[in-house]
Amino acid sequence: MKGMLEPASQELMLQFMDACLEPMALKDADSRFIYVNQSYRELLHLPDELDIRSLNVRQLPQEIAQFSELYLCQDQQIKKSKKSLSSLEINFFGKDRQLKSYLMRKTPLFNAQGELEYIVVQGEPIQHSLTIFSKVLFGGILKNEAFSIAGEEAKGISQISLSKNNWEAAFLFSLGLSYKSISQRLGISKNAAEMRIKRVSQQLDIPVPLLADHLRSHGWISNIPQRFLFDKPNSIPLDSAELDTLLREKAR
Repeated sequence: MKGMLEPASQELMLQFMDACLEPMALKDADSRFIYVNQSYRELLHLPDELDIRSLNVRQLPQEIAQFSELYLCQDQQIKKSKKSLSSLEINFFGKDRQLKSYLMRKTPLFNAQGELEYIVVQGEPIQHSLTIFSKVLFGGILKNEAFSIAGEEAKGISQISLSKNNWEAAFLFSLGLSYKSISQRLGISKNAAEMRIKRVSQQLDIPVPLLADHLRSHGWISNIPQRFLFDKPNSIPLDSAELDTLLREKAR
């Protein structure tokens, strides 16, 4: 969504934000907060006495401020491209500081001269059924979470003697990633990614078109490769293909 917001319309925007159950924030062209609704304040567990107006992300609590440079770069990218931007936020959200995943969309609004006036931020929680998908796909499972997730999701996992490199490729393939996306995630060529999937297909005697469904249905997706585990919360900008993949999975 891209549009214009005259100063006189700002009050209507704030009323809309207050009525919205999802977290929303309004920032100016210099990335300073103008307003956040109650859901956004609760999501970030901001103190009631904190006046967020005119603050930027560097001045927020450490859990969010640690990504300040990334967020500010995203805002500059929006300003330059005049296009919306989405990211997957995996962090300890809310008063109870539980690890959760949110899809955050940043939408630019322009004045009559076509200049960036505001950036609207809106968060959408990733449902429980998507938790393992979103965290694994975008690099967001904490190492101390891996055991409980594997135990929760596994369906009679069989031991398969695949090489580390081949399993990393097959793991991403089972999540629906293309050869191109797999190559980008693993830092290899597209042809190398395709060859790894073919090797797994031959070793398991499963045709490539059936391989992803086979790995998922047998619970092998919970054998999470070590390289996709990380030690702290994460923020991952999404390109259009990755966003489409996440939304397709969400619609299932």
